Amino acid sequence: MQHSWDYRNMNFAMAVMIAGSYGKSVYFLSNSVGPMQKWDFCVRDLLPFVQKMMIRDGYRYTQKYLESLRFDRFMHGPDDLFFVNDEYTTEQKYENYVVIEVMTWLGRASKGETYVLNQLVHLVDEVINEDRKNVVLVSFDRGDSDADRYMEYIQVHAMHPERISIESTAKCNMYEIFSLYRYCDFSVSLKYHPLILALGSNKPCIGIICDDDGYYEGKLRGACDNLGIDSHDVVMHIDEINSTSLLERYNSLKDGHIIINPNRREQLKAIRQKFLQELLE
Repeated sequence: MQHSWDYRNMNFAMAVMIAGSYGKSVYFLSNSVGPMQKWDFCVRDLLPFVQKMMIRDGYRYTQKYLESLRFDRFMHGPDDLFFVNDEYTTEQKYENYVVIEVMTWLGRASKGETYVLNQLVHLVDEVINEDRKNVVLVSFDRGDSDADRYMEYIQVHAMHPERISIESTAKCNMYEIFSLYRYCDFSVSLKYHPLILALGSNKPCIGIICDDDGYYEGKLRGACDNLGIDSHDVVMHIDEINSTSLLERYNSLKDGHIIINPNRREQLKAIRQKFLQELLE
C-alpha cells in the first residue's frame, strides 16, 4: 500500500472488497502502510475486509497509522525477501564487488542529481582505487530511464569504467538480482528491497532516503527497528550527502558486518512460518 494510488491499486482495492464481500478471509503478507495522504479514505474502506496483516517496519510507522484507524489485527514480522537467499542457491556472477542501486528519485536531491552522482562517482573511485574492488550498478525498476542514465553517468565519469558492470531487472531475472546481494561485499541503495536483501545476507550496507514525506524513512528506518539494529548506522538522507559523508559512512562500515542477533533472525523466521501456516489453514 503505497502513498500513490493508480489504476492498478484501484483494481487491487476492488479485489479485496469483493473477496471480503463473499466472506473470504483476506490476509496481507509483510507490508508497510502509508503515508496515504489524500487516499487515506481508501485504506479506511479496505481495512474492515482484512482478517490479519503482517507489518514489516517496526513500531514507529505503520503500527501508529493502523492504530490511528483503530485497526489492531496486525503482527510484526520480516519482509518476505529477508530470507530469500536462505531459500535459493544462485550462481555467483561477480567477485570482490560493491553493489550500488539507483533510481529516479535520486533527482529529488536538493543539490540536484549531478551533485549526488558526482559523490557516487567519488565513492566508486575510492572502492576501486583504495579497496581494489569492482562495482556493480543495478536498477530495480523496469523502464526507469533515469536510473539507466544515472548508471551510465557513473560508469563514464569514473576513473576505471572497465571495473564497473551494469545490471537491471530488464536484463536479468529476480534470482540473478538476489545473487548480487548474496555475494557482494557491500551494498548502497536508494530503495527499500536492496537494503532488505543486503541485511538478509548479513552484508554491510547503506540505505539512502530520497523523499521527505516519510514513505522511505518509514520503510528503511522501520526495517532496521524490526531487525533490532540502529538505523542511524546504516540509513541516511540524500541531502546529508556531501563531499565526505557518504565516503565516511562507507569506510566506517566496510570492515564489519551488520550484526543481526541470531535469536532475532530465528524469531522472525518462526513468526513468518506461523503466519503462513495460519493463512493456508
